[in-house]
Amino acid sequence: MFLKDAFPLARHIQYLEFFYSAAGADVGFDPEFPANQDAICKVRIKNSTQLLSFEYADAGVAPTLWQKSRYPASWQSRISQLHDGIYTTMVCPSDHASFTVKQTDETDTNAECTLTRNDEILTYVARNLEPYRGFYSFMRAVPAIHEQRPAARILVVGADGVSYGRRPPKETSYREMYMQEWGNGFLTDFFCCGHSHQTC
Repeated sequence: MFLKDAFPLARHIQYLEFFYSAAGADVGFDPEFPANQDAICKVRIKNSTQLLSFEYADAGVAPTLWQKSRYPASWQSRISQLHDGIYTTMVCPSDHASFTVKQTDETDTNAECTLTRNDEILTYVARNLEPYRGFYSFMRAVPAIHEQRPAARILVVGADGVSYGRRPPKETSYREMYMQEWGNGFLTDFFCCGHSHQTC
């Protein structure tokens, strides 16, 4: 908010990732997580820093047209859409790619599984494994996926924290909560979950 004060001659280009609103985007769209008045007020407050700083910005950049469209109409002529880009020299298919993970079977903590491009693999990757990122929908789909694709290995990468939305009950994580929904009889030898920089 104070860049213009500290560097008055510098051009200030603001990165505009997301403009929160009480309806039509990330709040109140799921009946399982309804928005109450408190949540709606918190959402509006989240925009305060952007509102104050963009007033003094010379221009704005949004990664996608949809993200740009979330901002007030009066702002949009000052916002350019510029995708972050993908480093395709590094992020590209490889015939020799392989990945070794520890098994989830708690009876053998040293068991490992090496996967290659010849294996059937389904991935879910997020900074944190939380409902805001659709994690609960994914986890509830896992039994049906496993039934229809029994050879598939499912890899989940993410931490047990919460970046957005409400937190789970104390002493648990959303990952643990939704794995418990599977029940004790559900096999998990096909399921690997990397969390807090470790694999399980």
